[in-house]
Amino acid sequence: MAKSTKSTTSTSPVADQHDHAGHDHAGHDHSAHDHAPAATSTEPSLIAPNSKITVTLAWSAVEPIYKKVLNKLSQRVQTDGFRKGKVPSYLAEQLVEPSKIVEPVLQELLPDAYSKVLADEKKRPVSQPEFDPQSLNKGADWVIDIYFAEAPEIKLGKYQDVVKKALKAAEKEVAELNKDREETAQKVKDTPVADKAPEEAVTSASDAEVREIKLKAIFRELAISIKPSVPEILVRQEANHELEQLSNQLEQLKMSIDRYLDVRKMTGEQLQQEFAAVAISRLQLEFILAEISKEQKIAVEETEIDAKLNELTGGKLSKEELAQHQYRSYLFSSLLKEKVTNYLLSL
Repeated sequence: MAKSTKSTTSTSPVADQHDHAGHDHAGHDHSAHDHAPAATSTEPSLIAPNSKITVTLAWSAVEPIYKKVLNKLSQRVQTDGFRKGKVPSYLAEQLVEPSKIVEPVLQELLPDAYSKVLADEKKRPVSQPEFDPQSLNKGADWVIDIYFAEAPEIKLGKYQDVVKKALKAAEKEVAELNKDREETAQKVKDTPVADKAPEEAVTSASDAEVREIKLKAIFRELAISIKPSVPEILVRQEANHELEQLSNQLEQLKMSIDRYLDVRKMTGEQLQQEFAAVAISRLQLEFILAEISKEQKIAVEETEIDAKLNELTGGKLSKEELAQHQYRSYLFSSLLKEKVTNYLLSL
């Protein structure tokens, strides 16, 4: 029976810590599709293998759903010699695309079966699943391989020493930046423009600039030191999401992707590699910060999320809106990252 291909989007590993046990994986689109683990063109050691489980759906469970779907489809099938709604099921089965029967059956049966196998095997996905049907034959058990990402093992080691070293390097970078600005300001002062009062030049980095320089140094050194591998699915889904966002932005600018590539003098493959590299860096950081938060027992309380939501919206959200997972998950991730980075900056 033919398979169809479909990709899904990623779930933030850091945000997933907030409510993973209650995360409704069954809510994802479980249409059957090919899973082709495409190796991303970047440093192989940074990409971890995907996790896999196999779900078997007994034909005794599939058959009644299969018949129900087929009967429903037969009501809409038209063919010579039969009035609409009067086409026999056996004939309708021959006239419709197999996927129109298979996909609704899987959507009804697979979520619960998937959740059960995850629980039995004690798996904790941090990505949406991708499905690779191995056998969907009528009259026999259906077998589906399911691929997903799990959080990689993070060995922090002496990360505090790494952070302290990064902070020293950042302080040196700030000092050099301030020196350059002072020299530039002096040159401007010594060369006044006719008929114009000299403007006050900025001679030192702002607090925001200093924080940014320090964090960049910390994140860079932590990634180099810890080198966490990221599951392939997360990298690919994250890169695809970025490509989709770029396409939407280009569409608003009335620019084609081909024109964009031409301007940047790069190929589509090079653009995918660029997004994959960015995705790896971002995901590495999320996993590292999540592990540090566990090591330091840094937590985000529900009351903190409520307060932040009210602050951002001026207290205009209803109780139902305040309870929405998408809001709370995003803010949990944001607040957790802020707490962890503040801790790192204090070392």
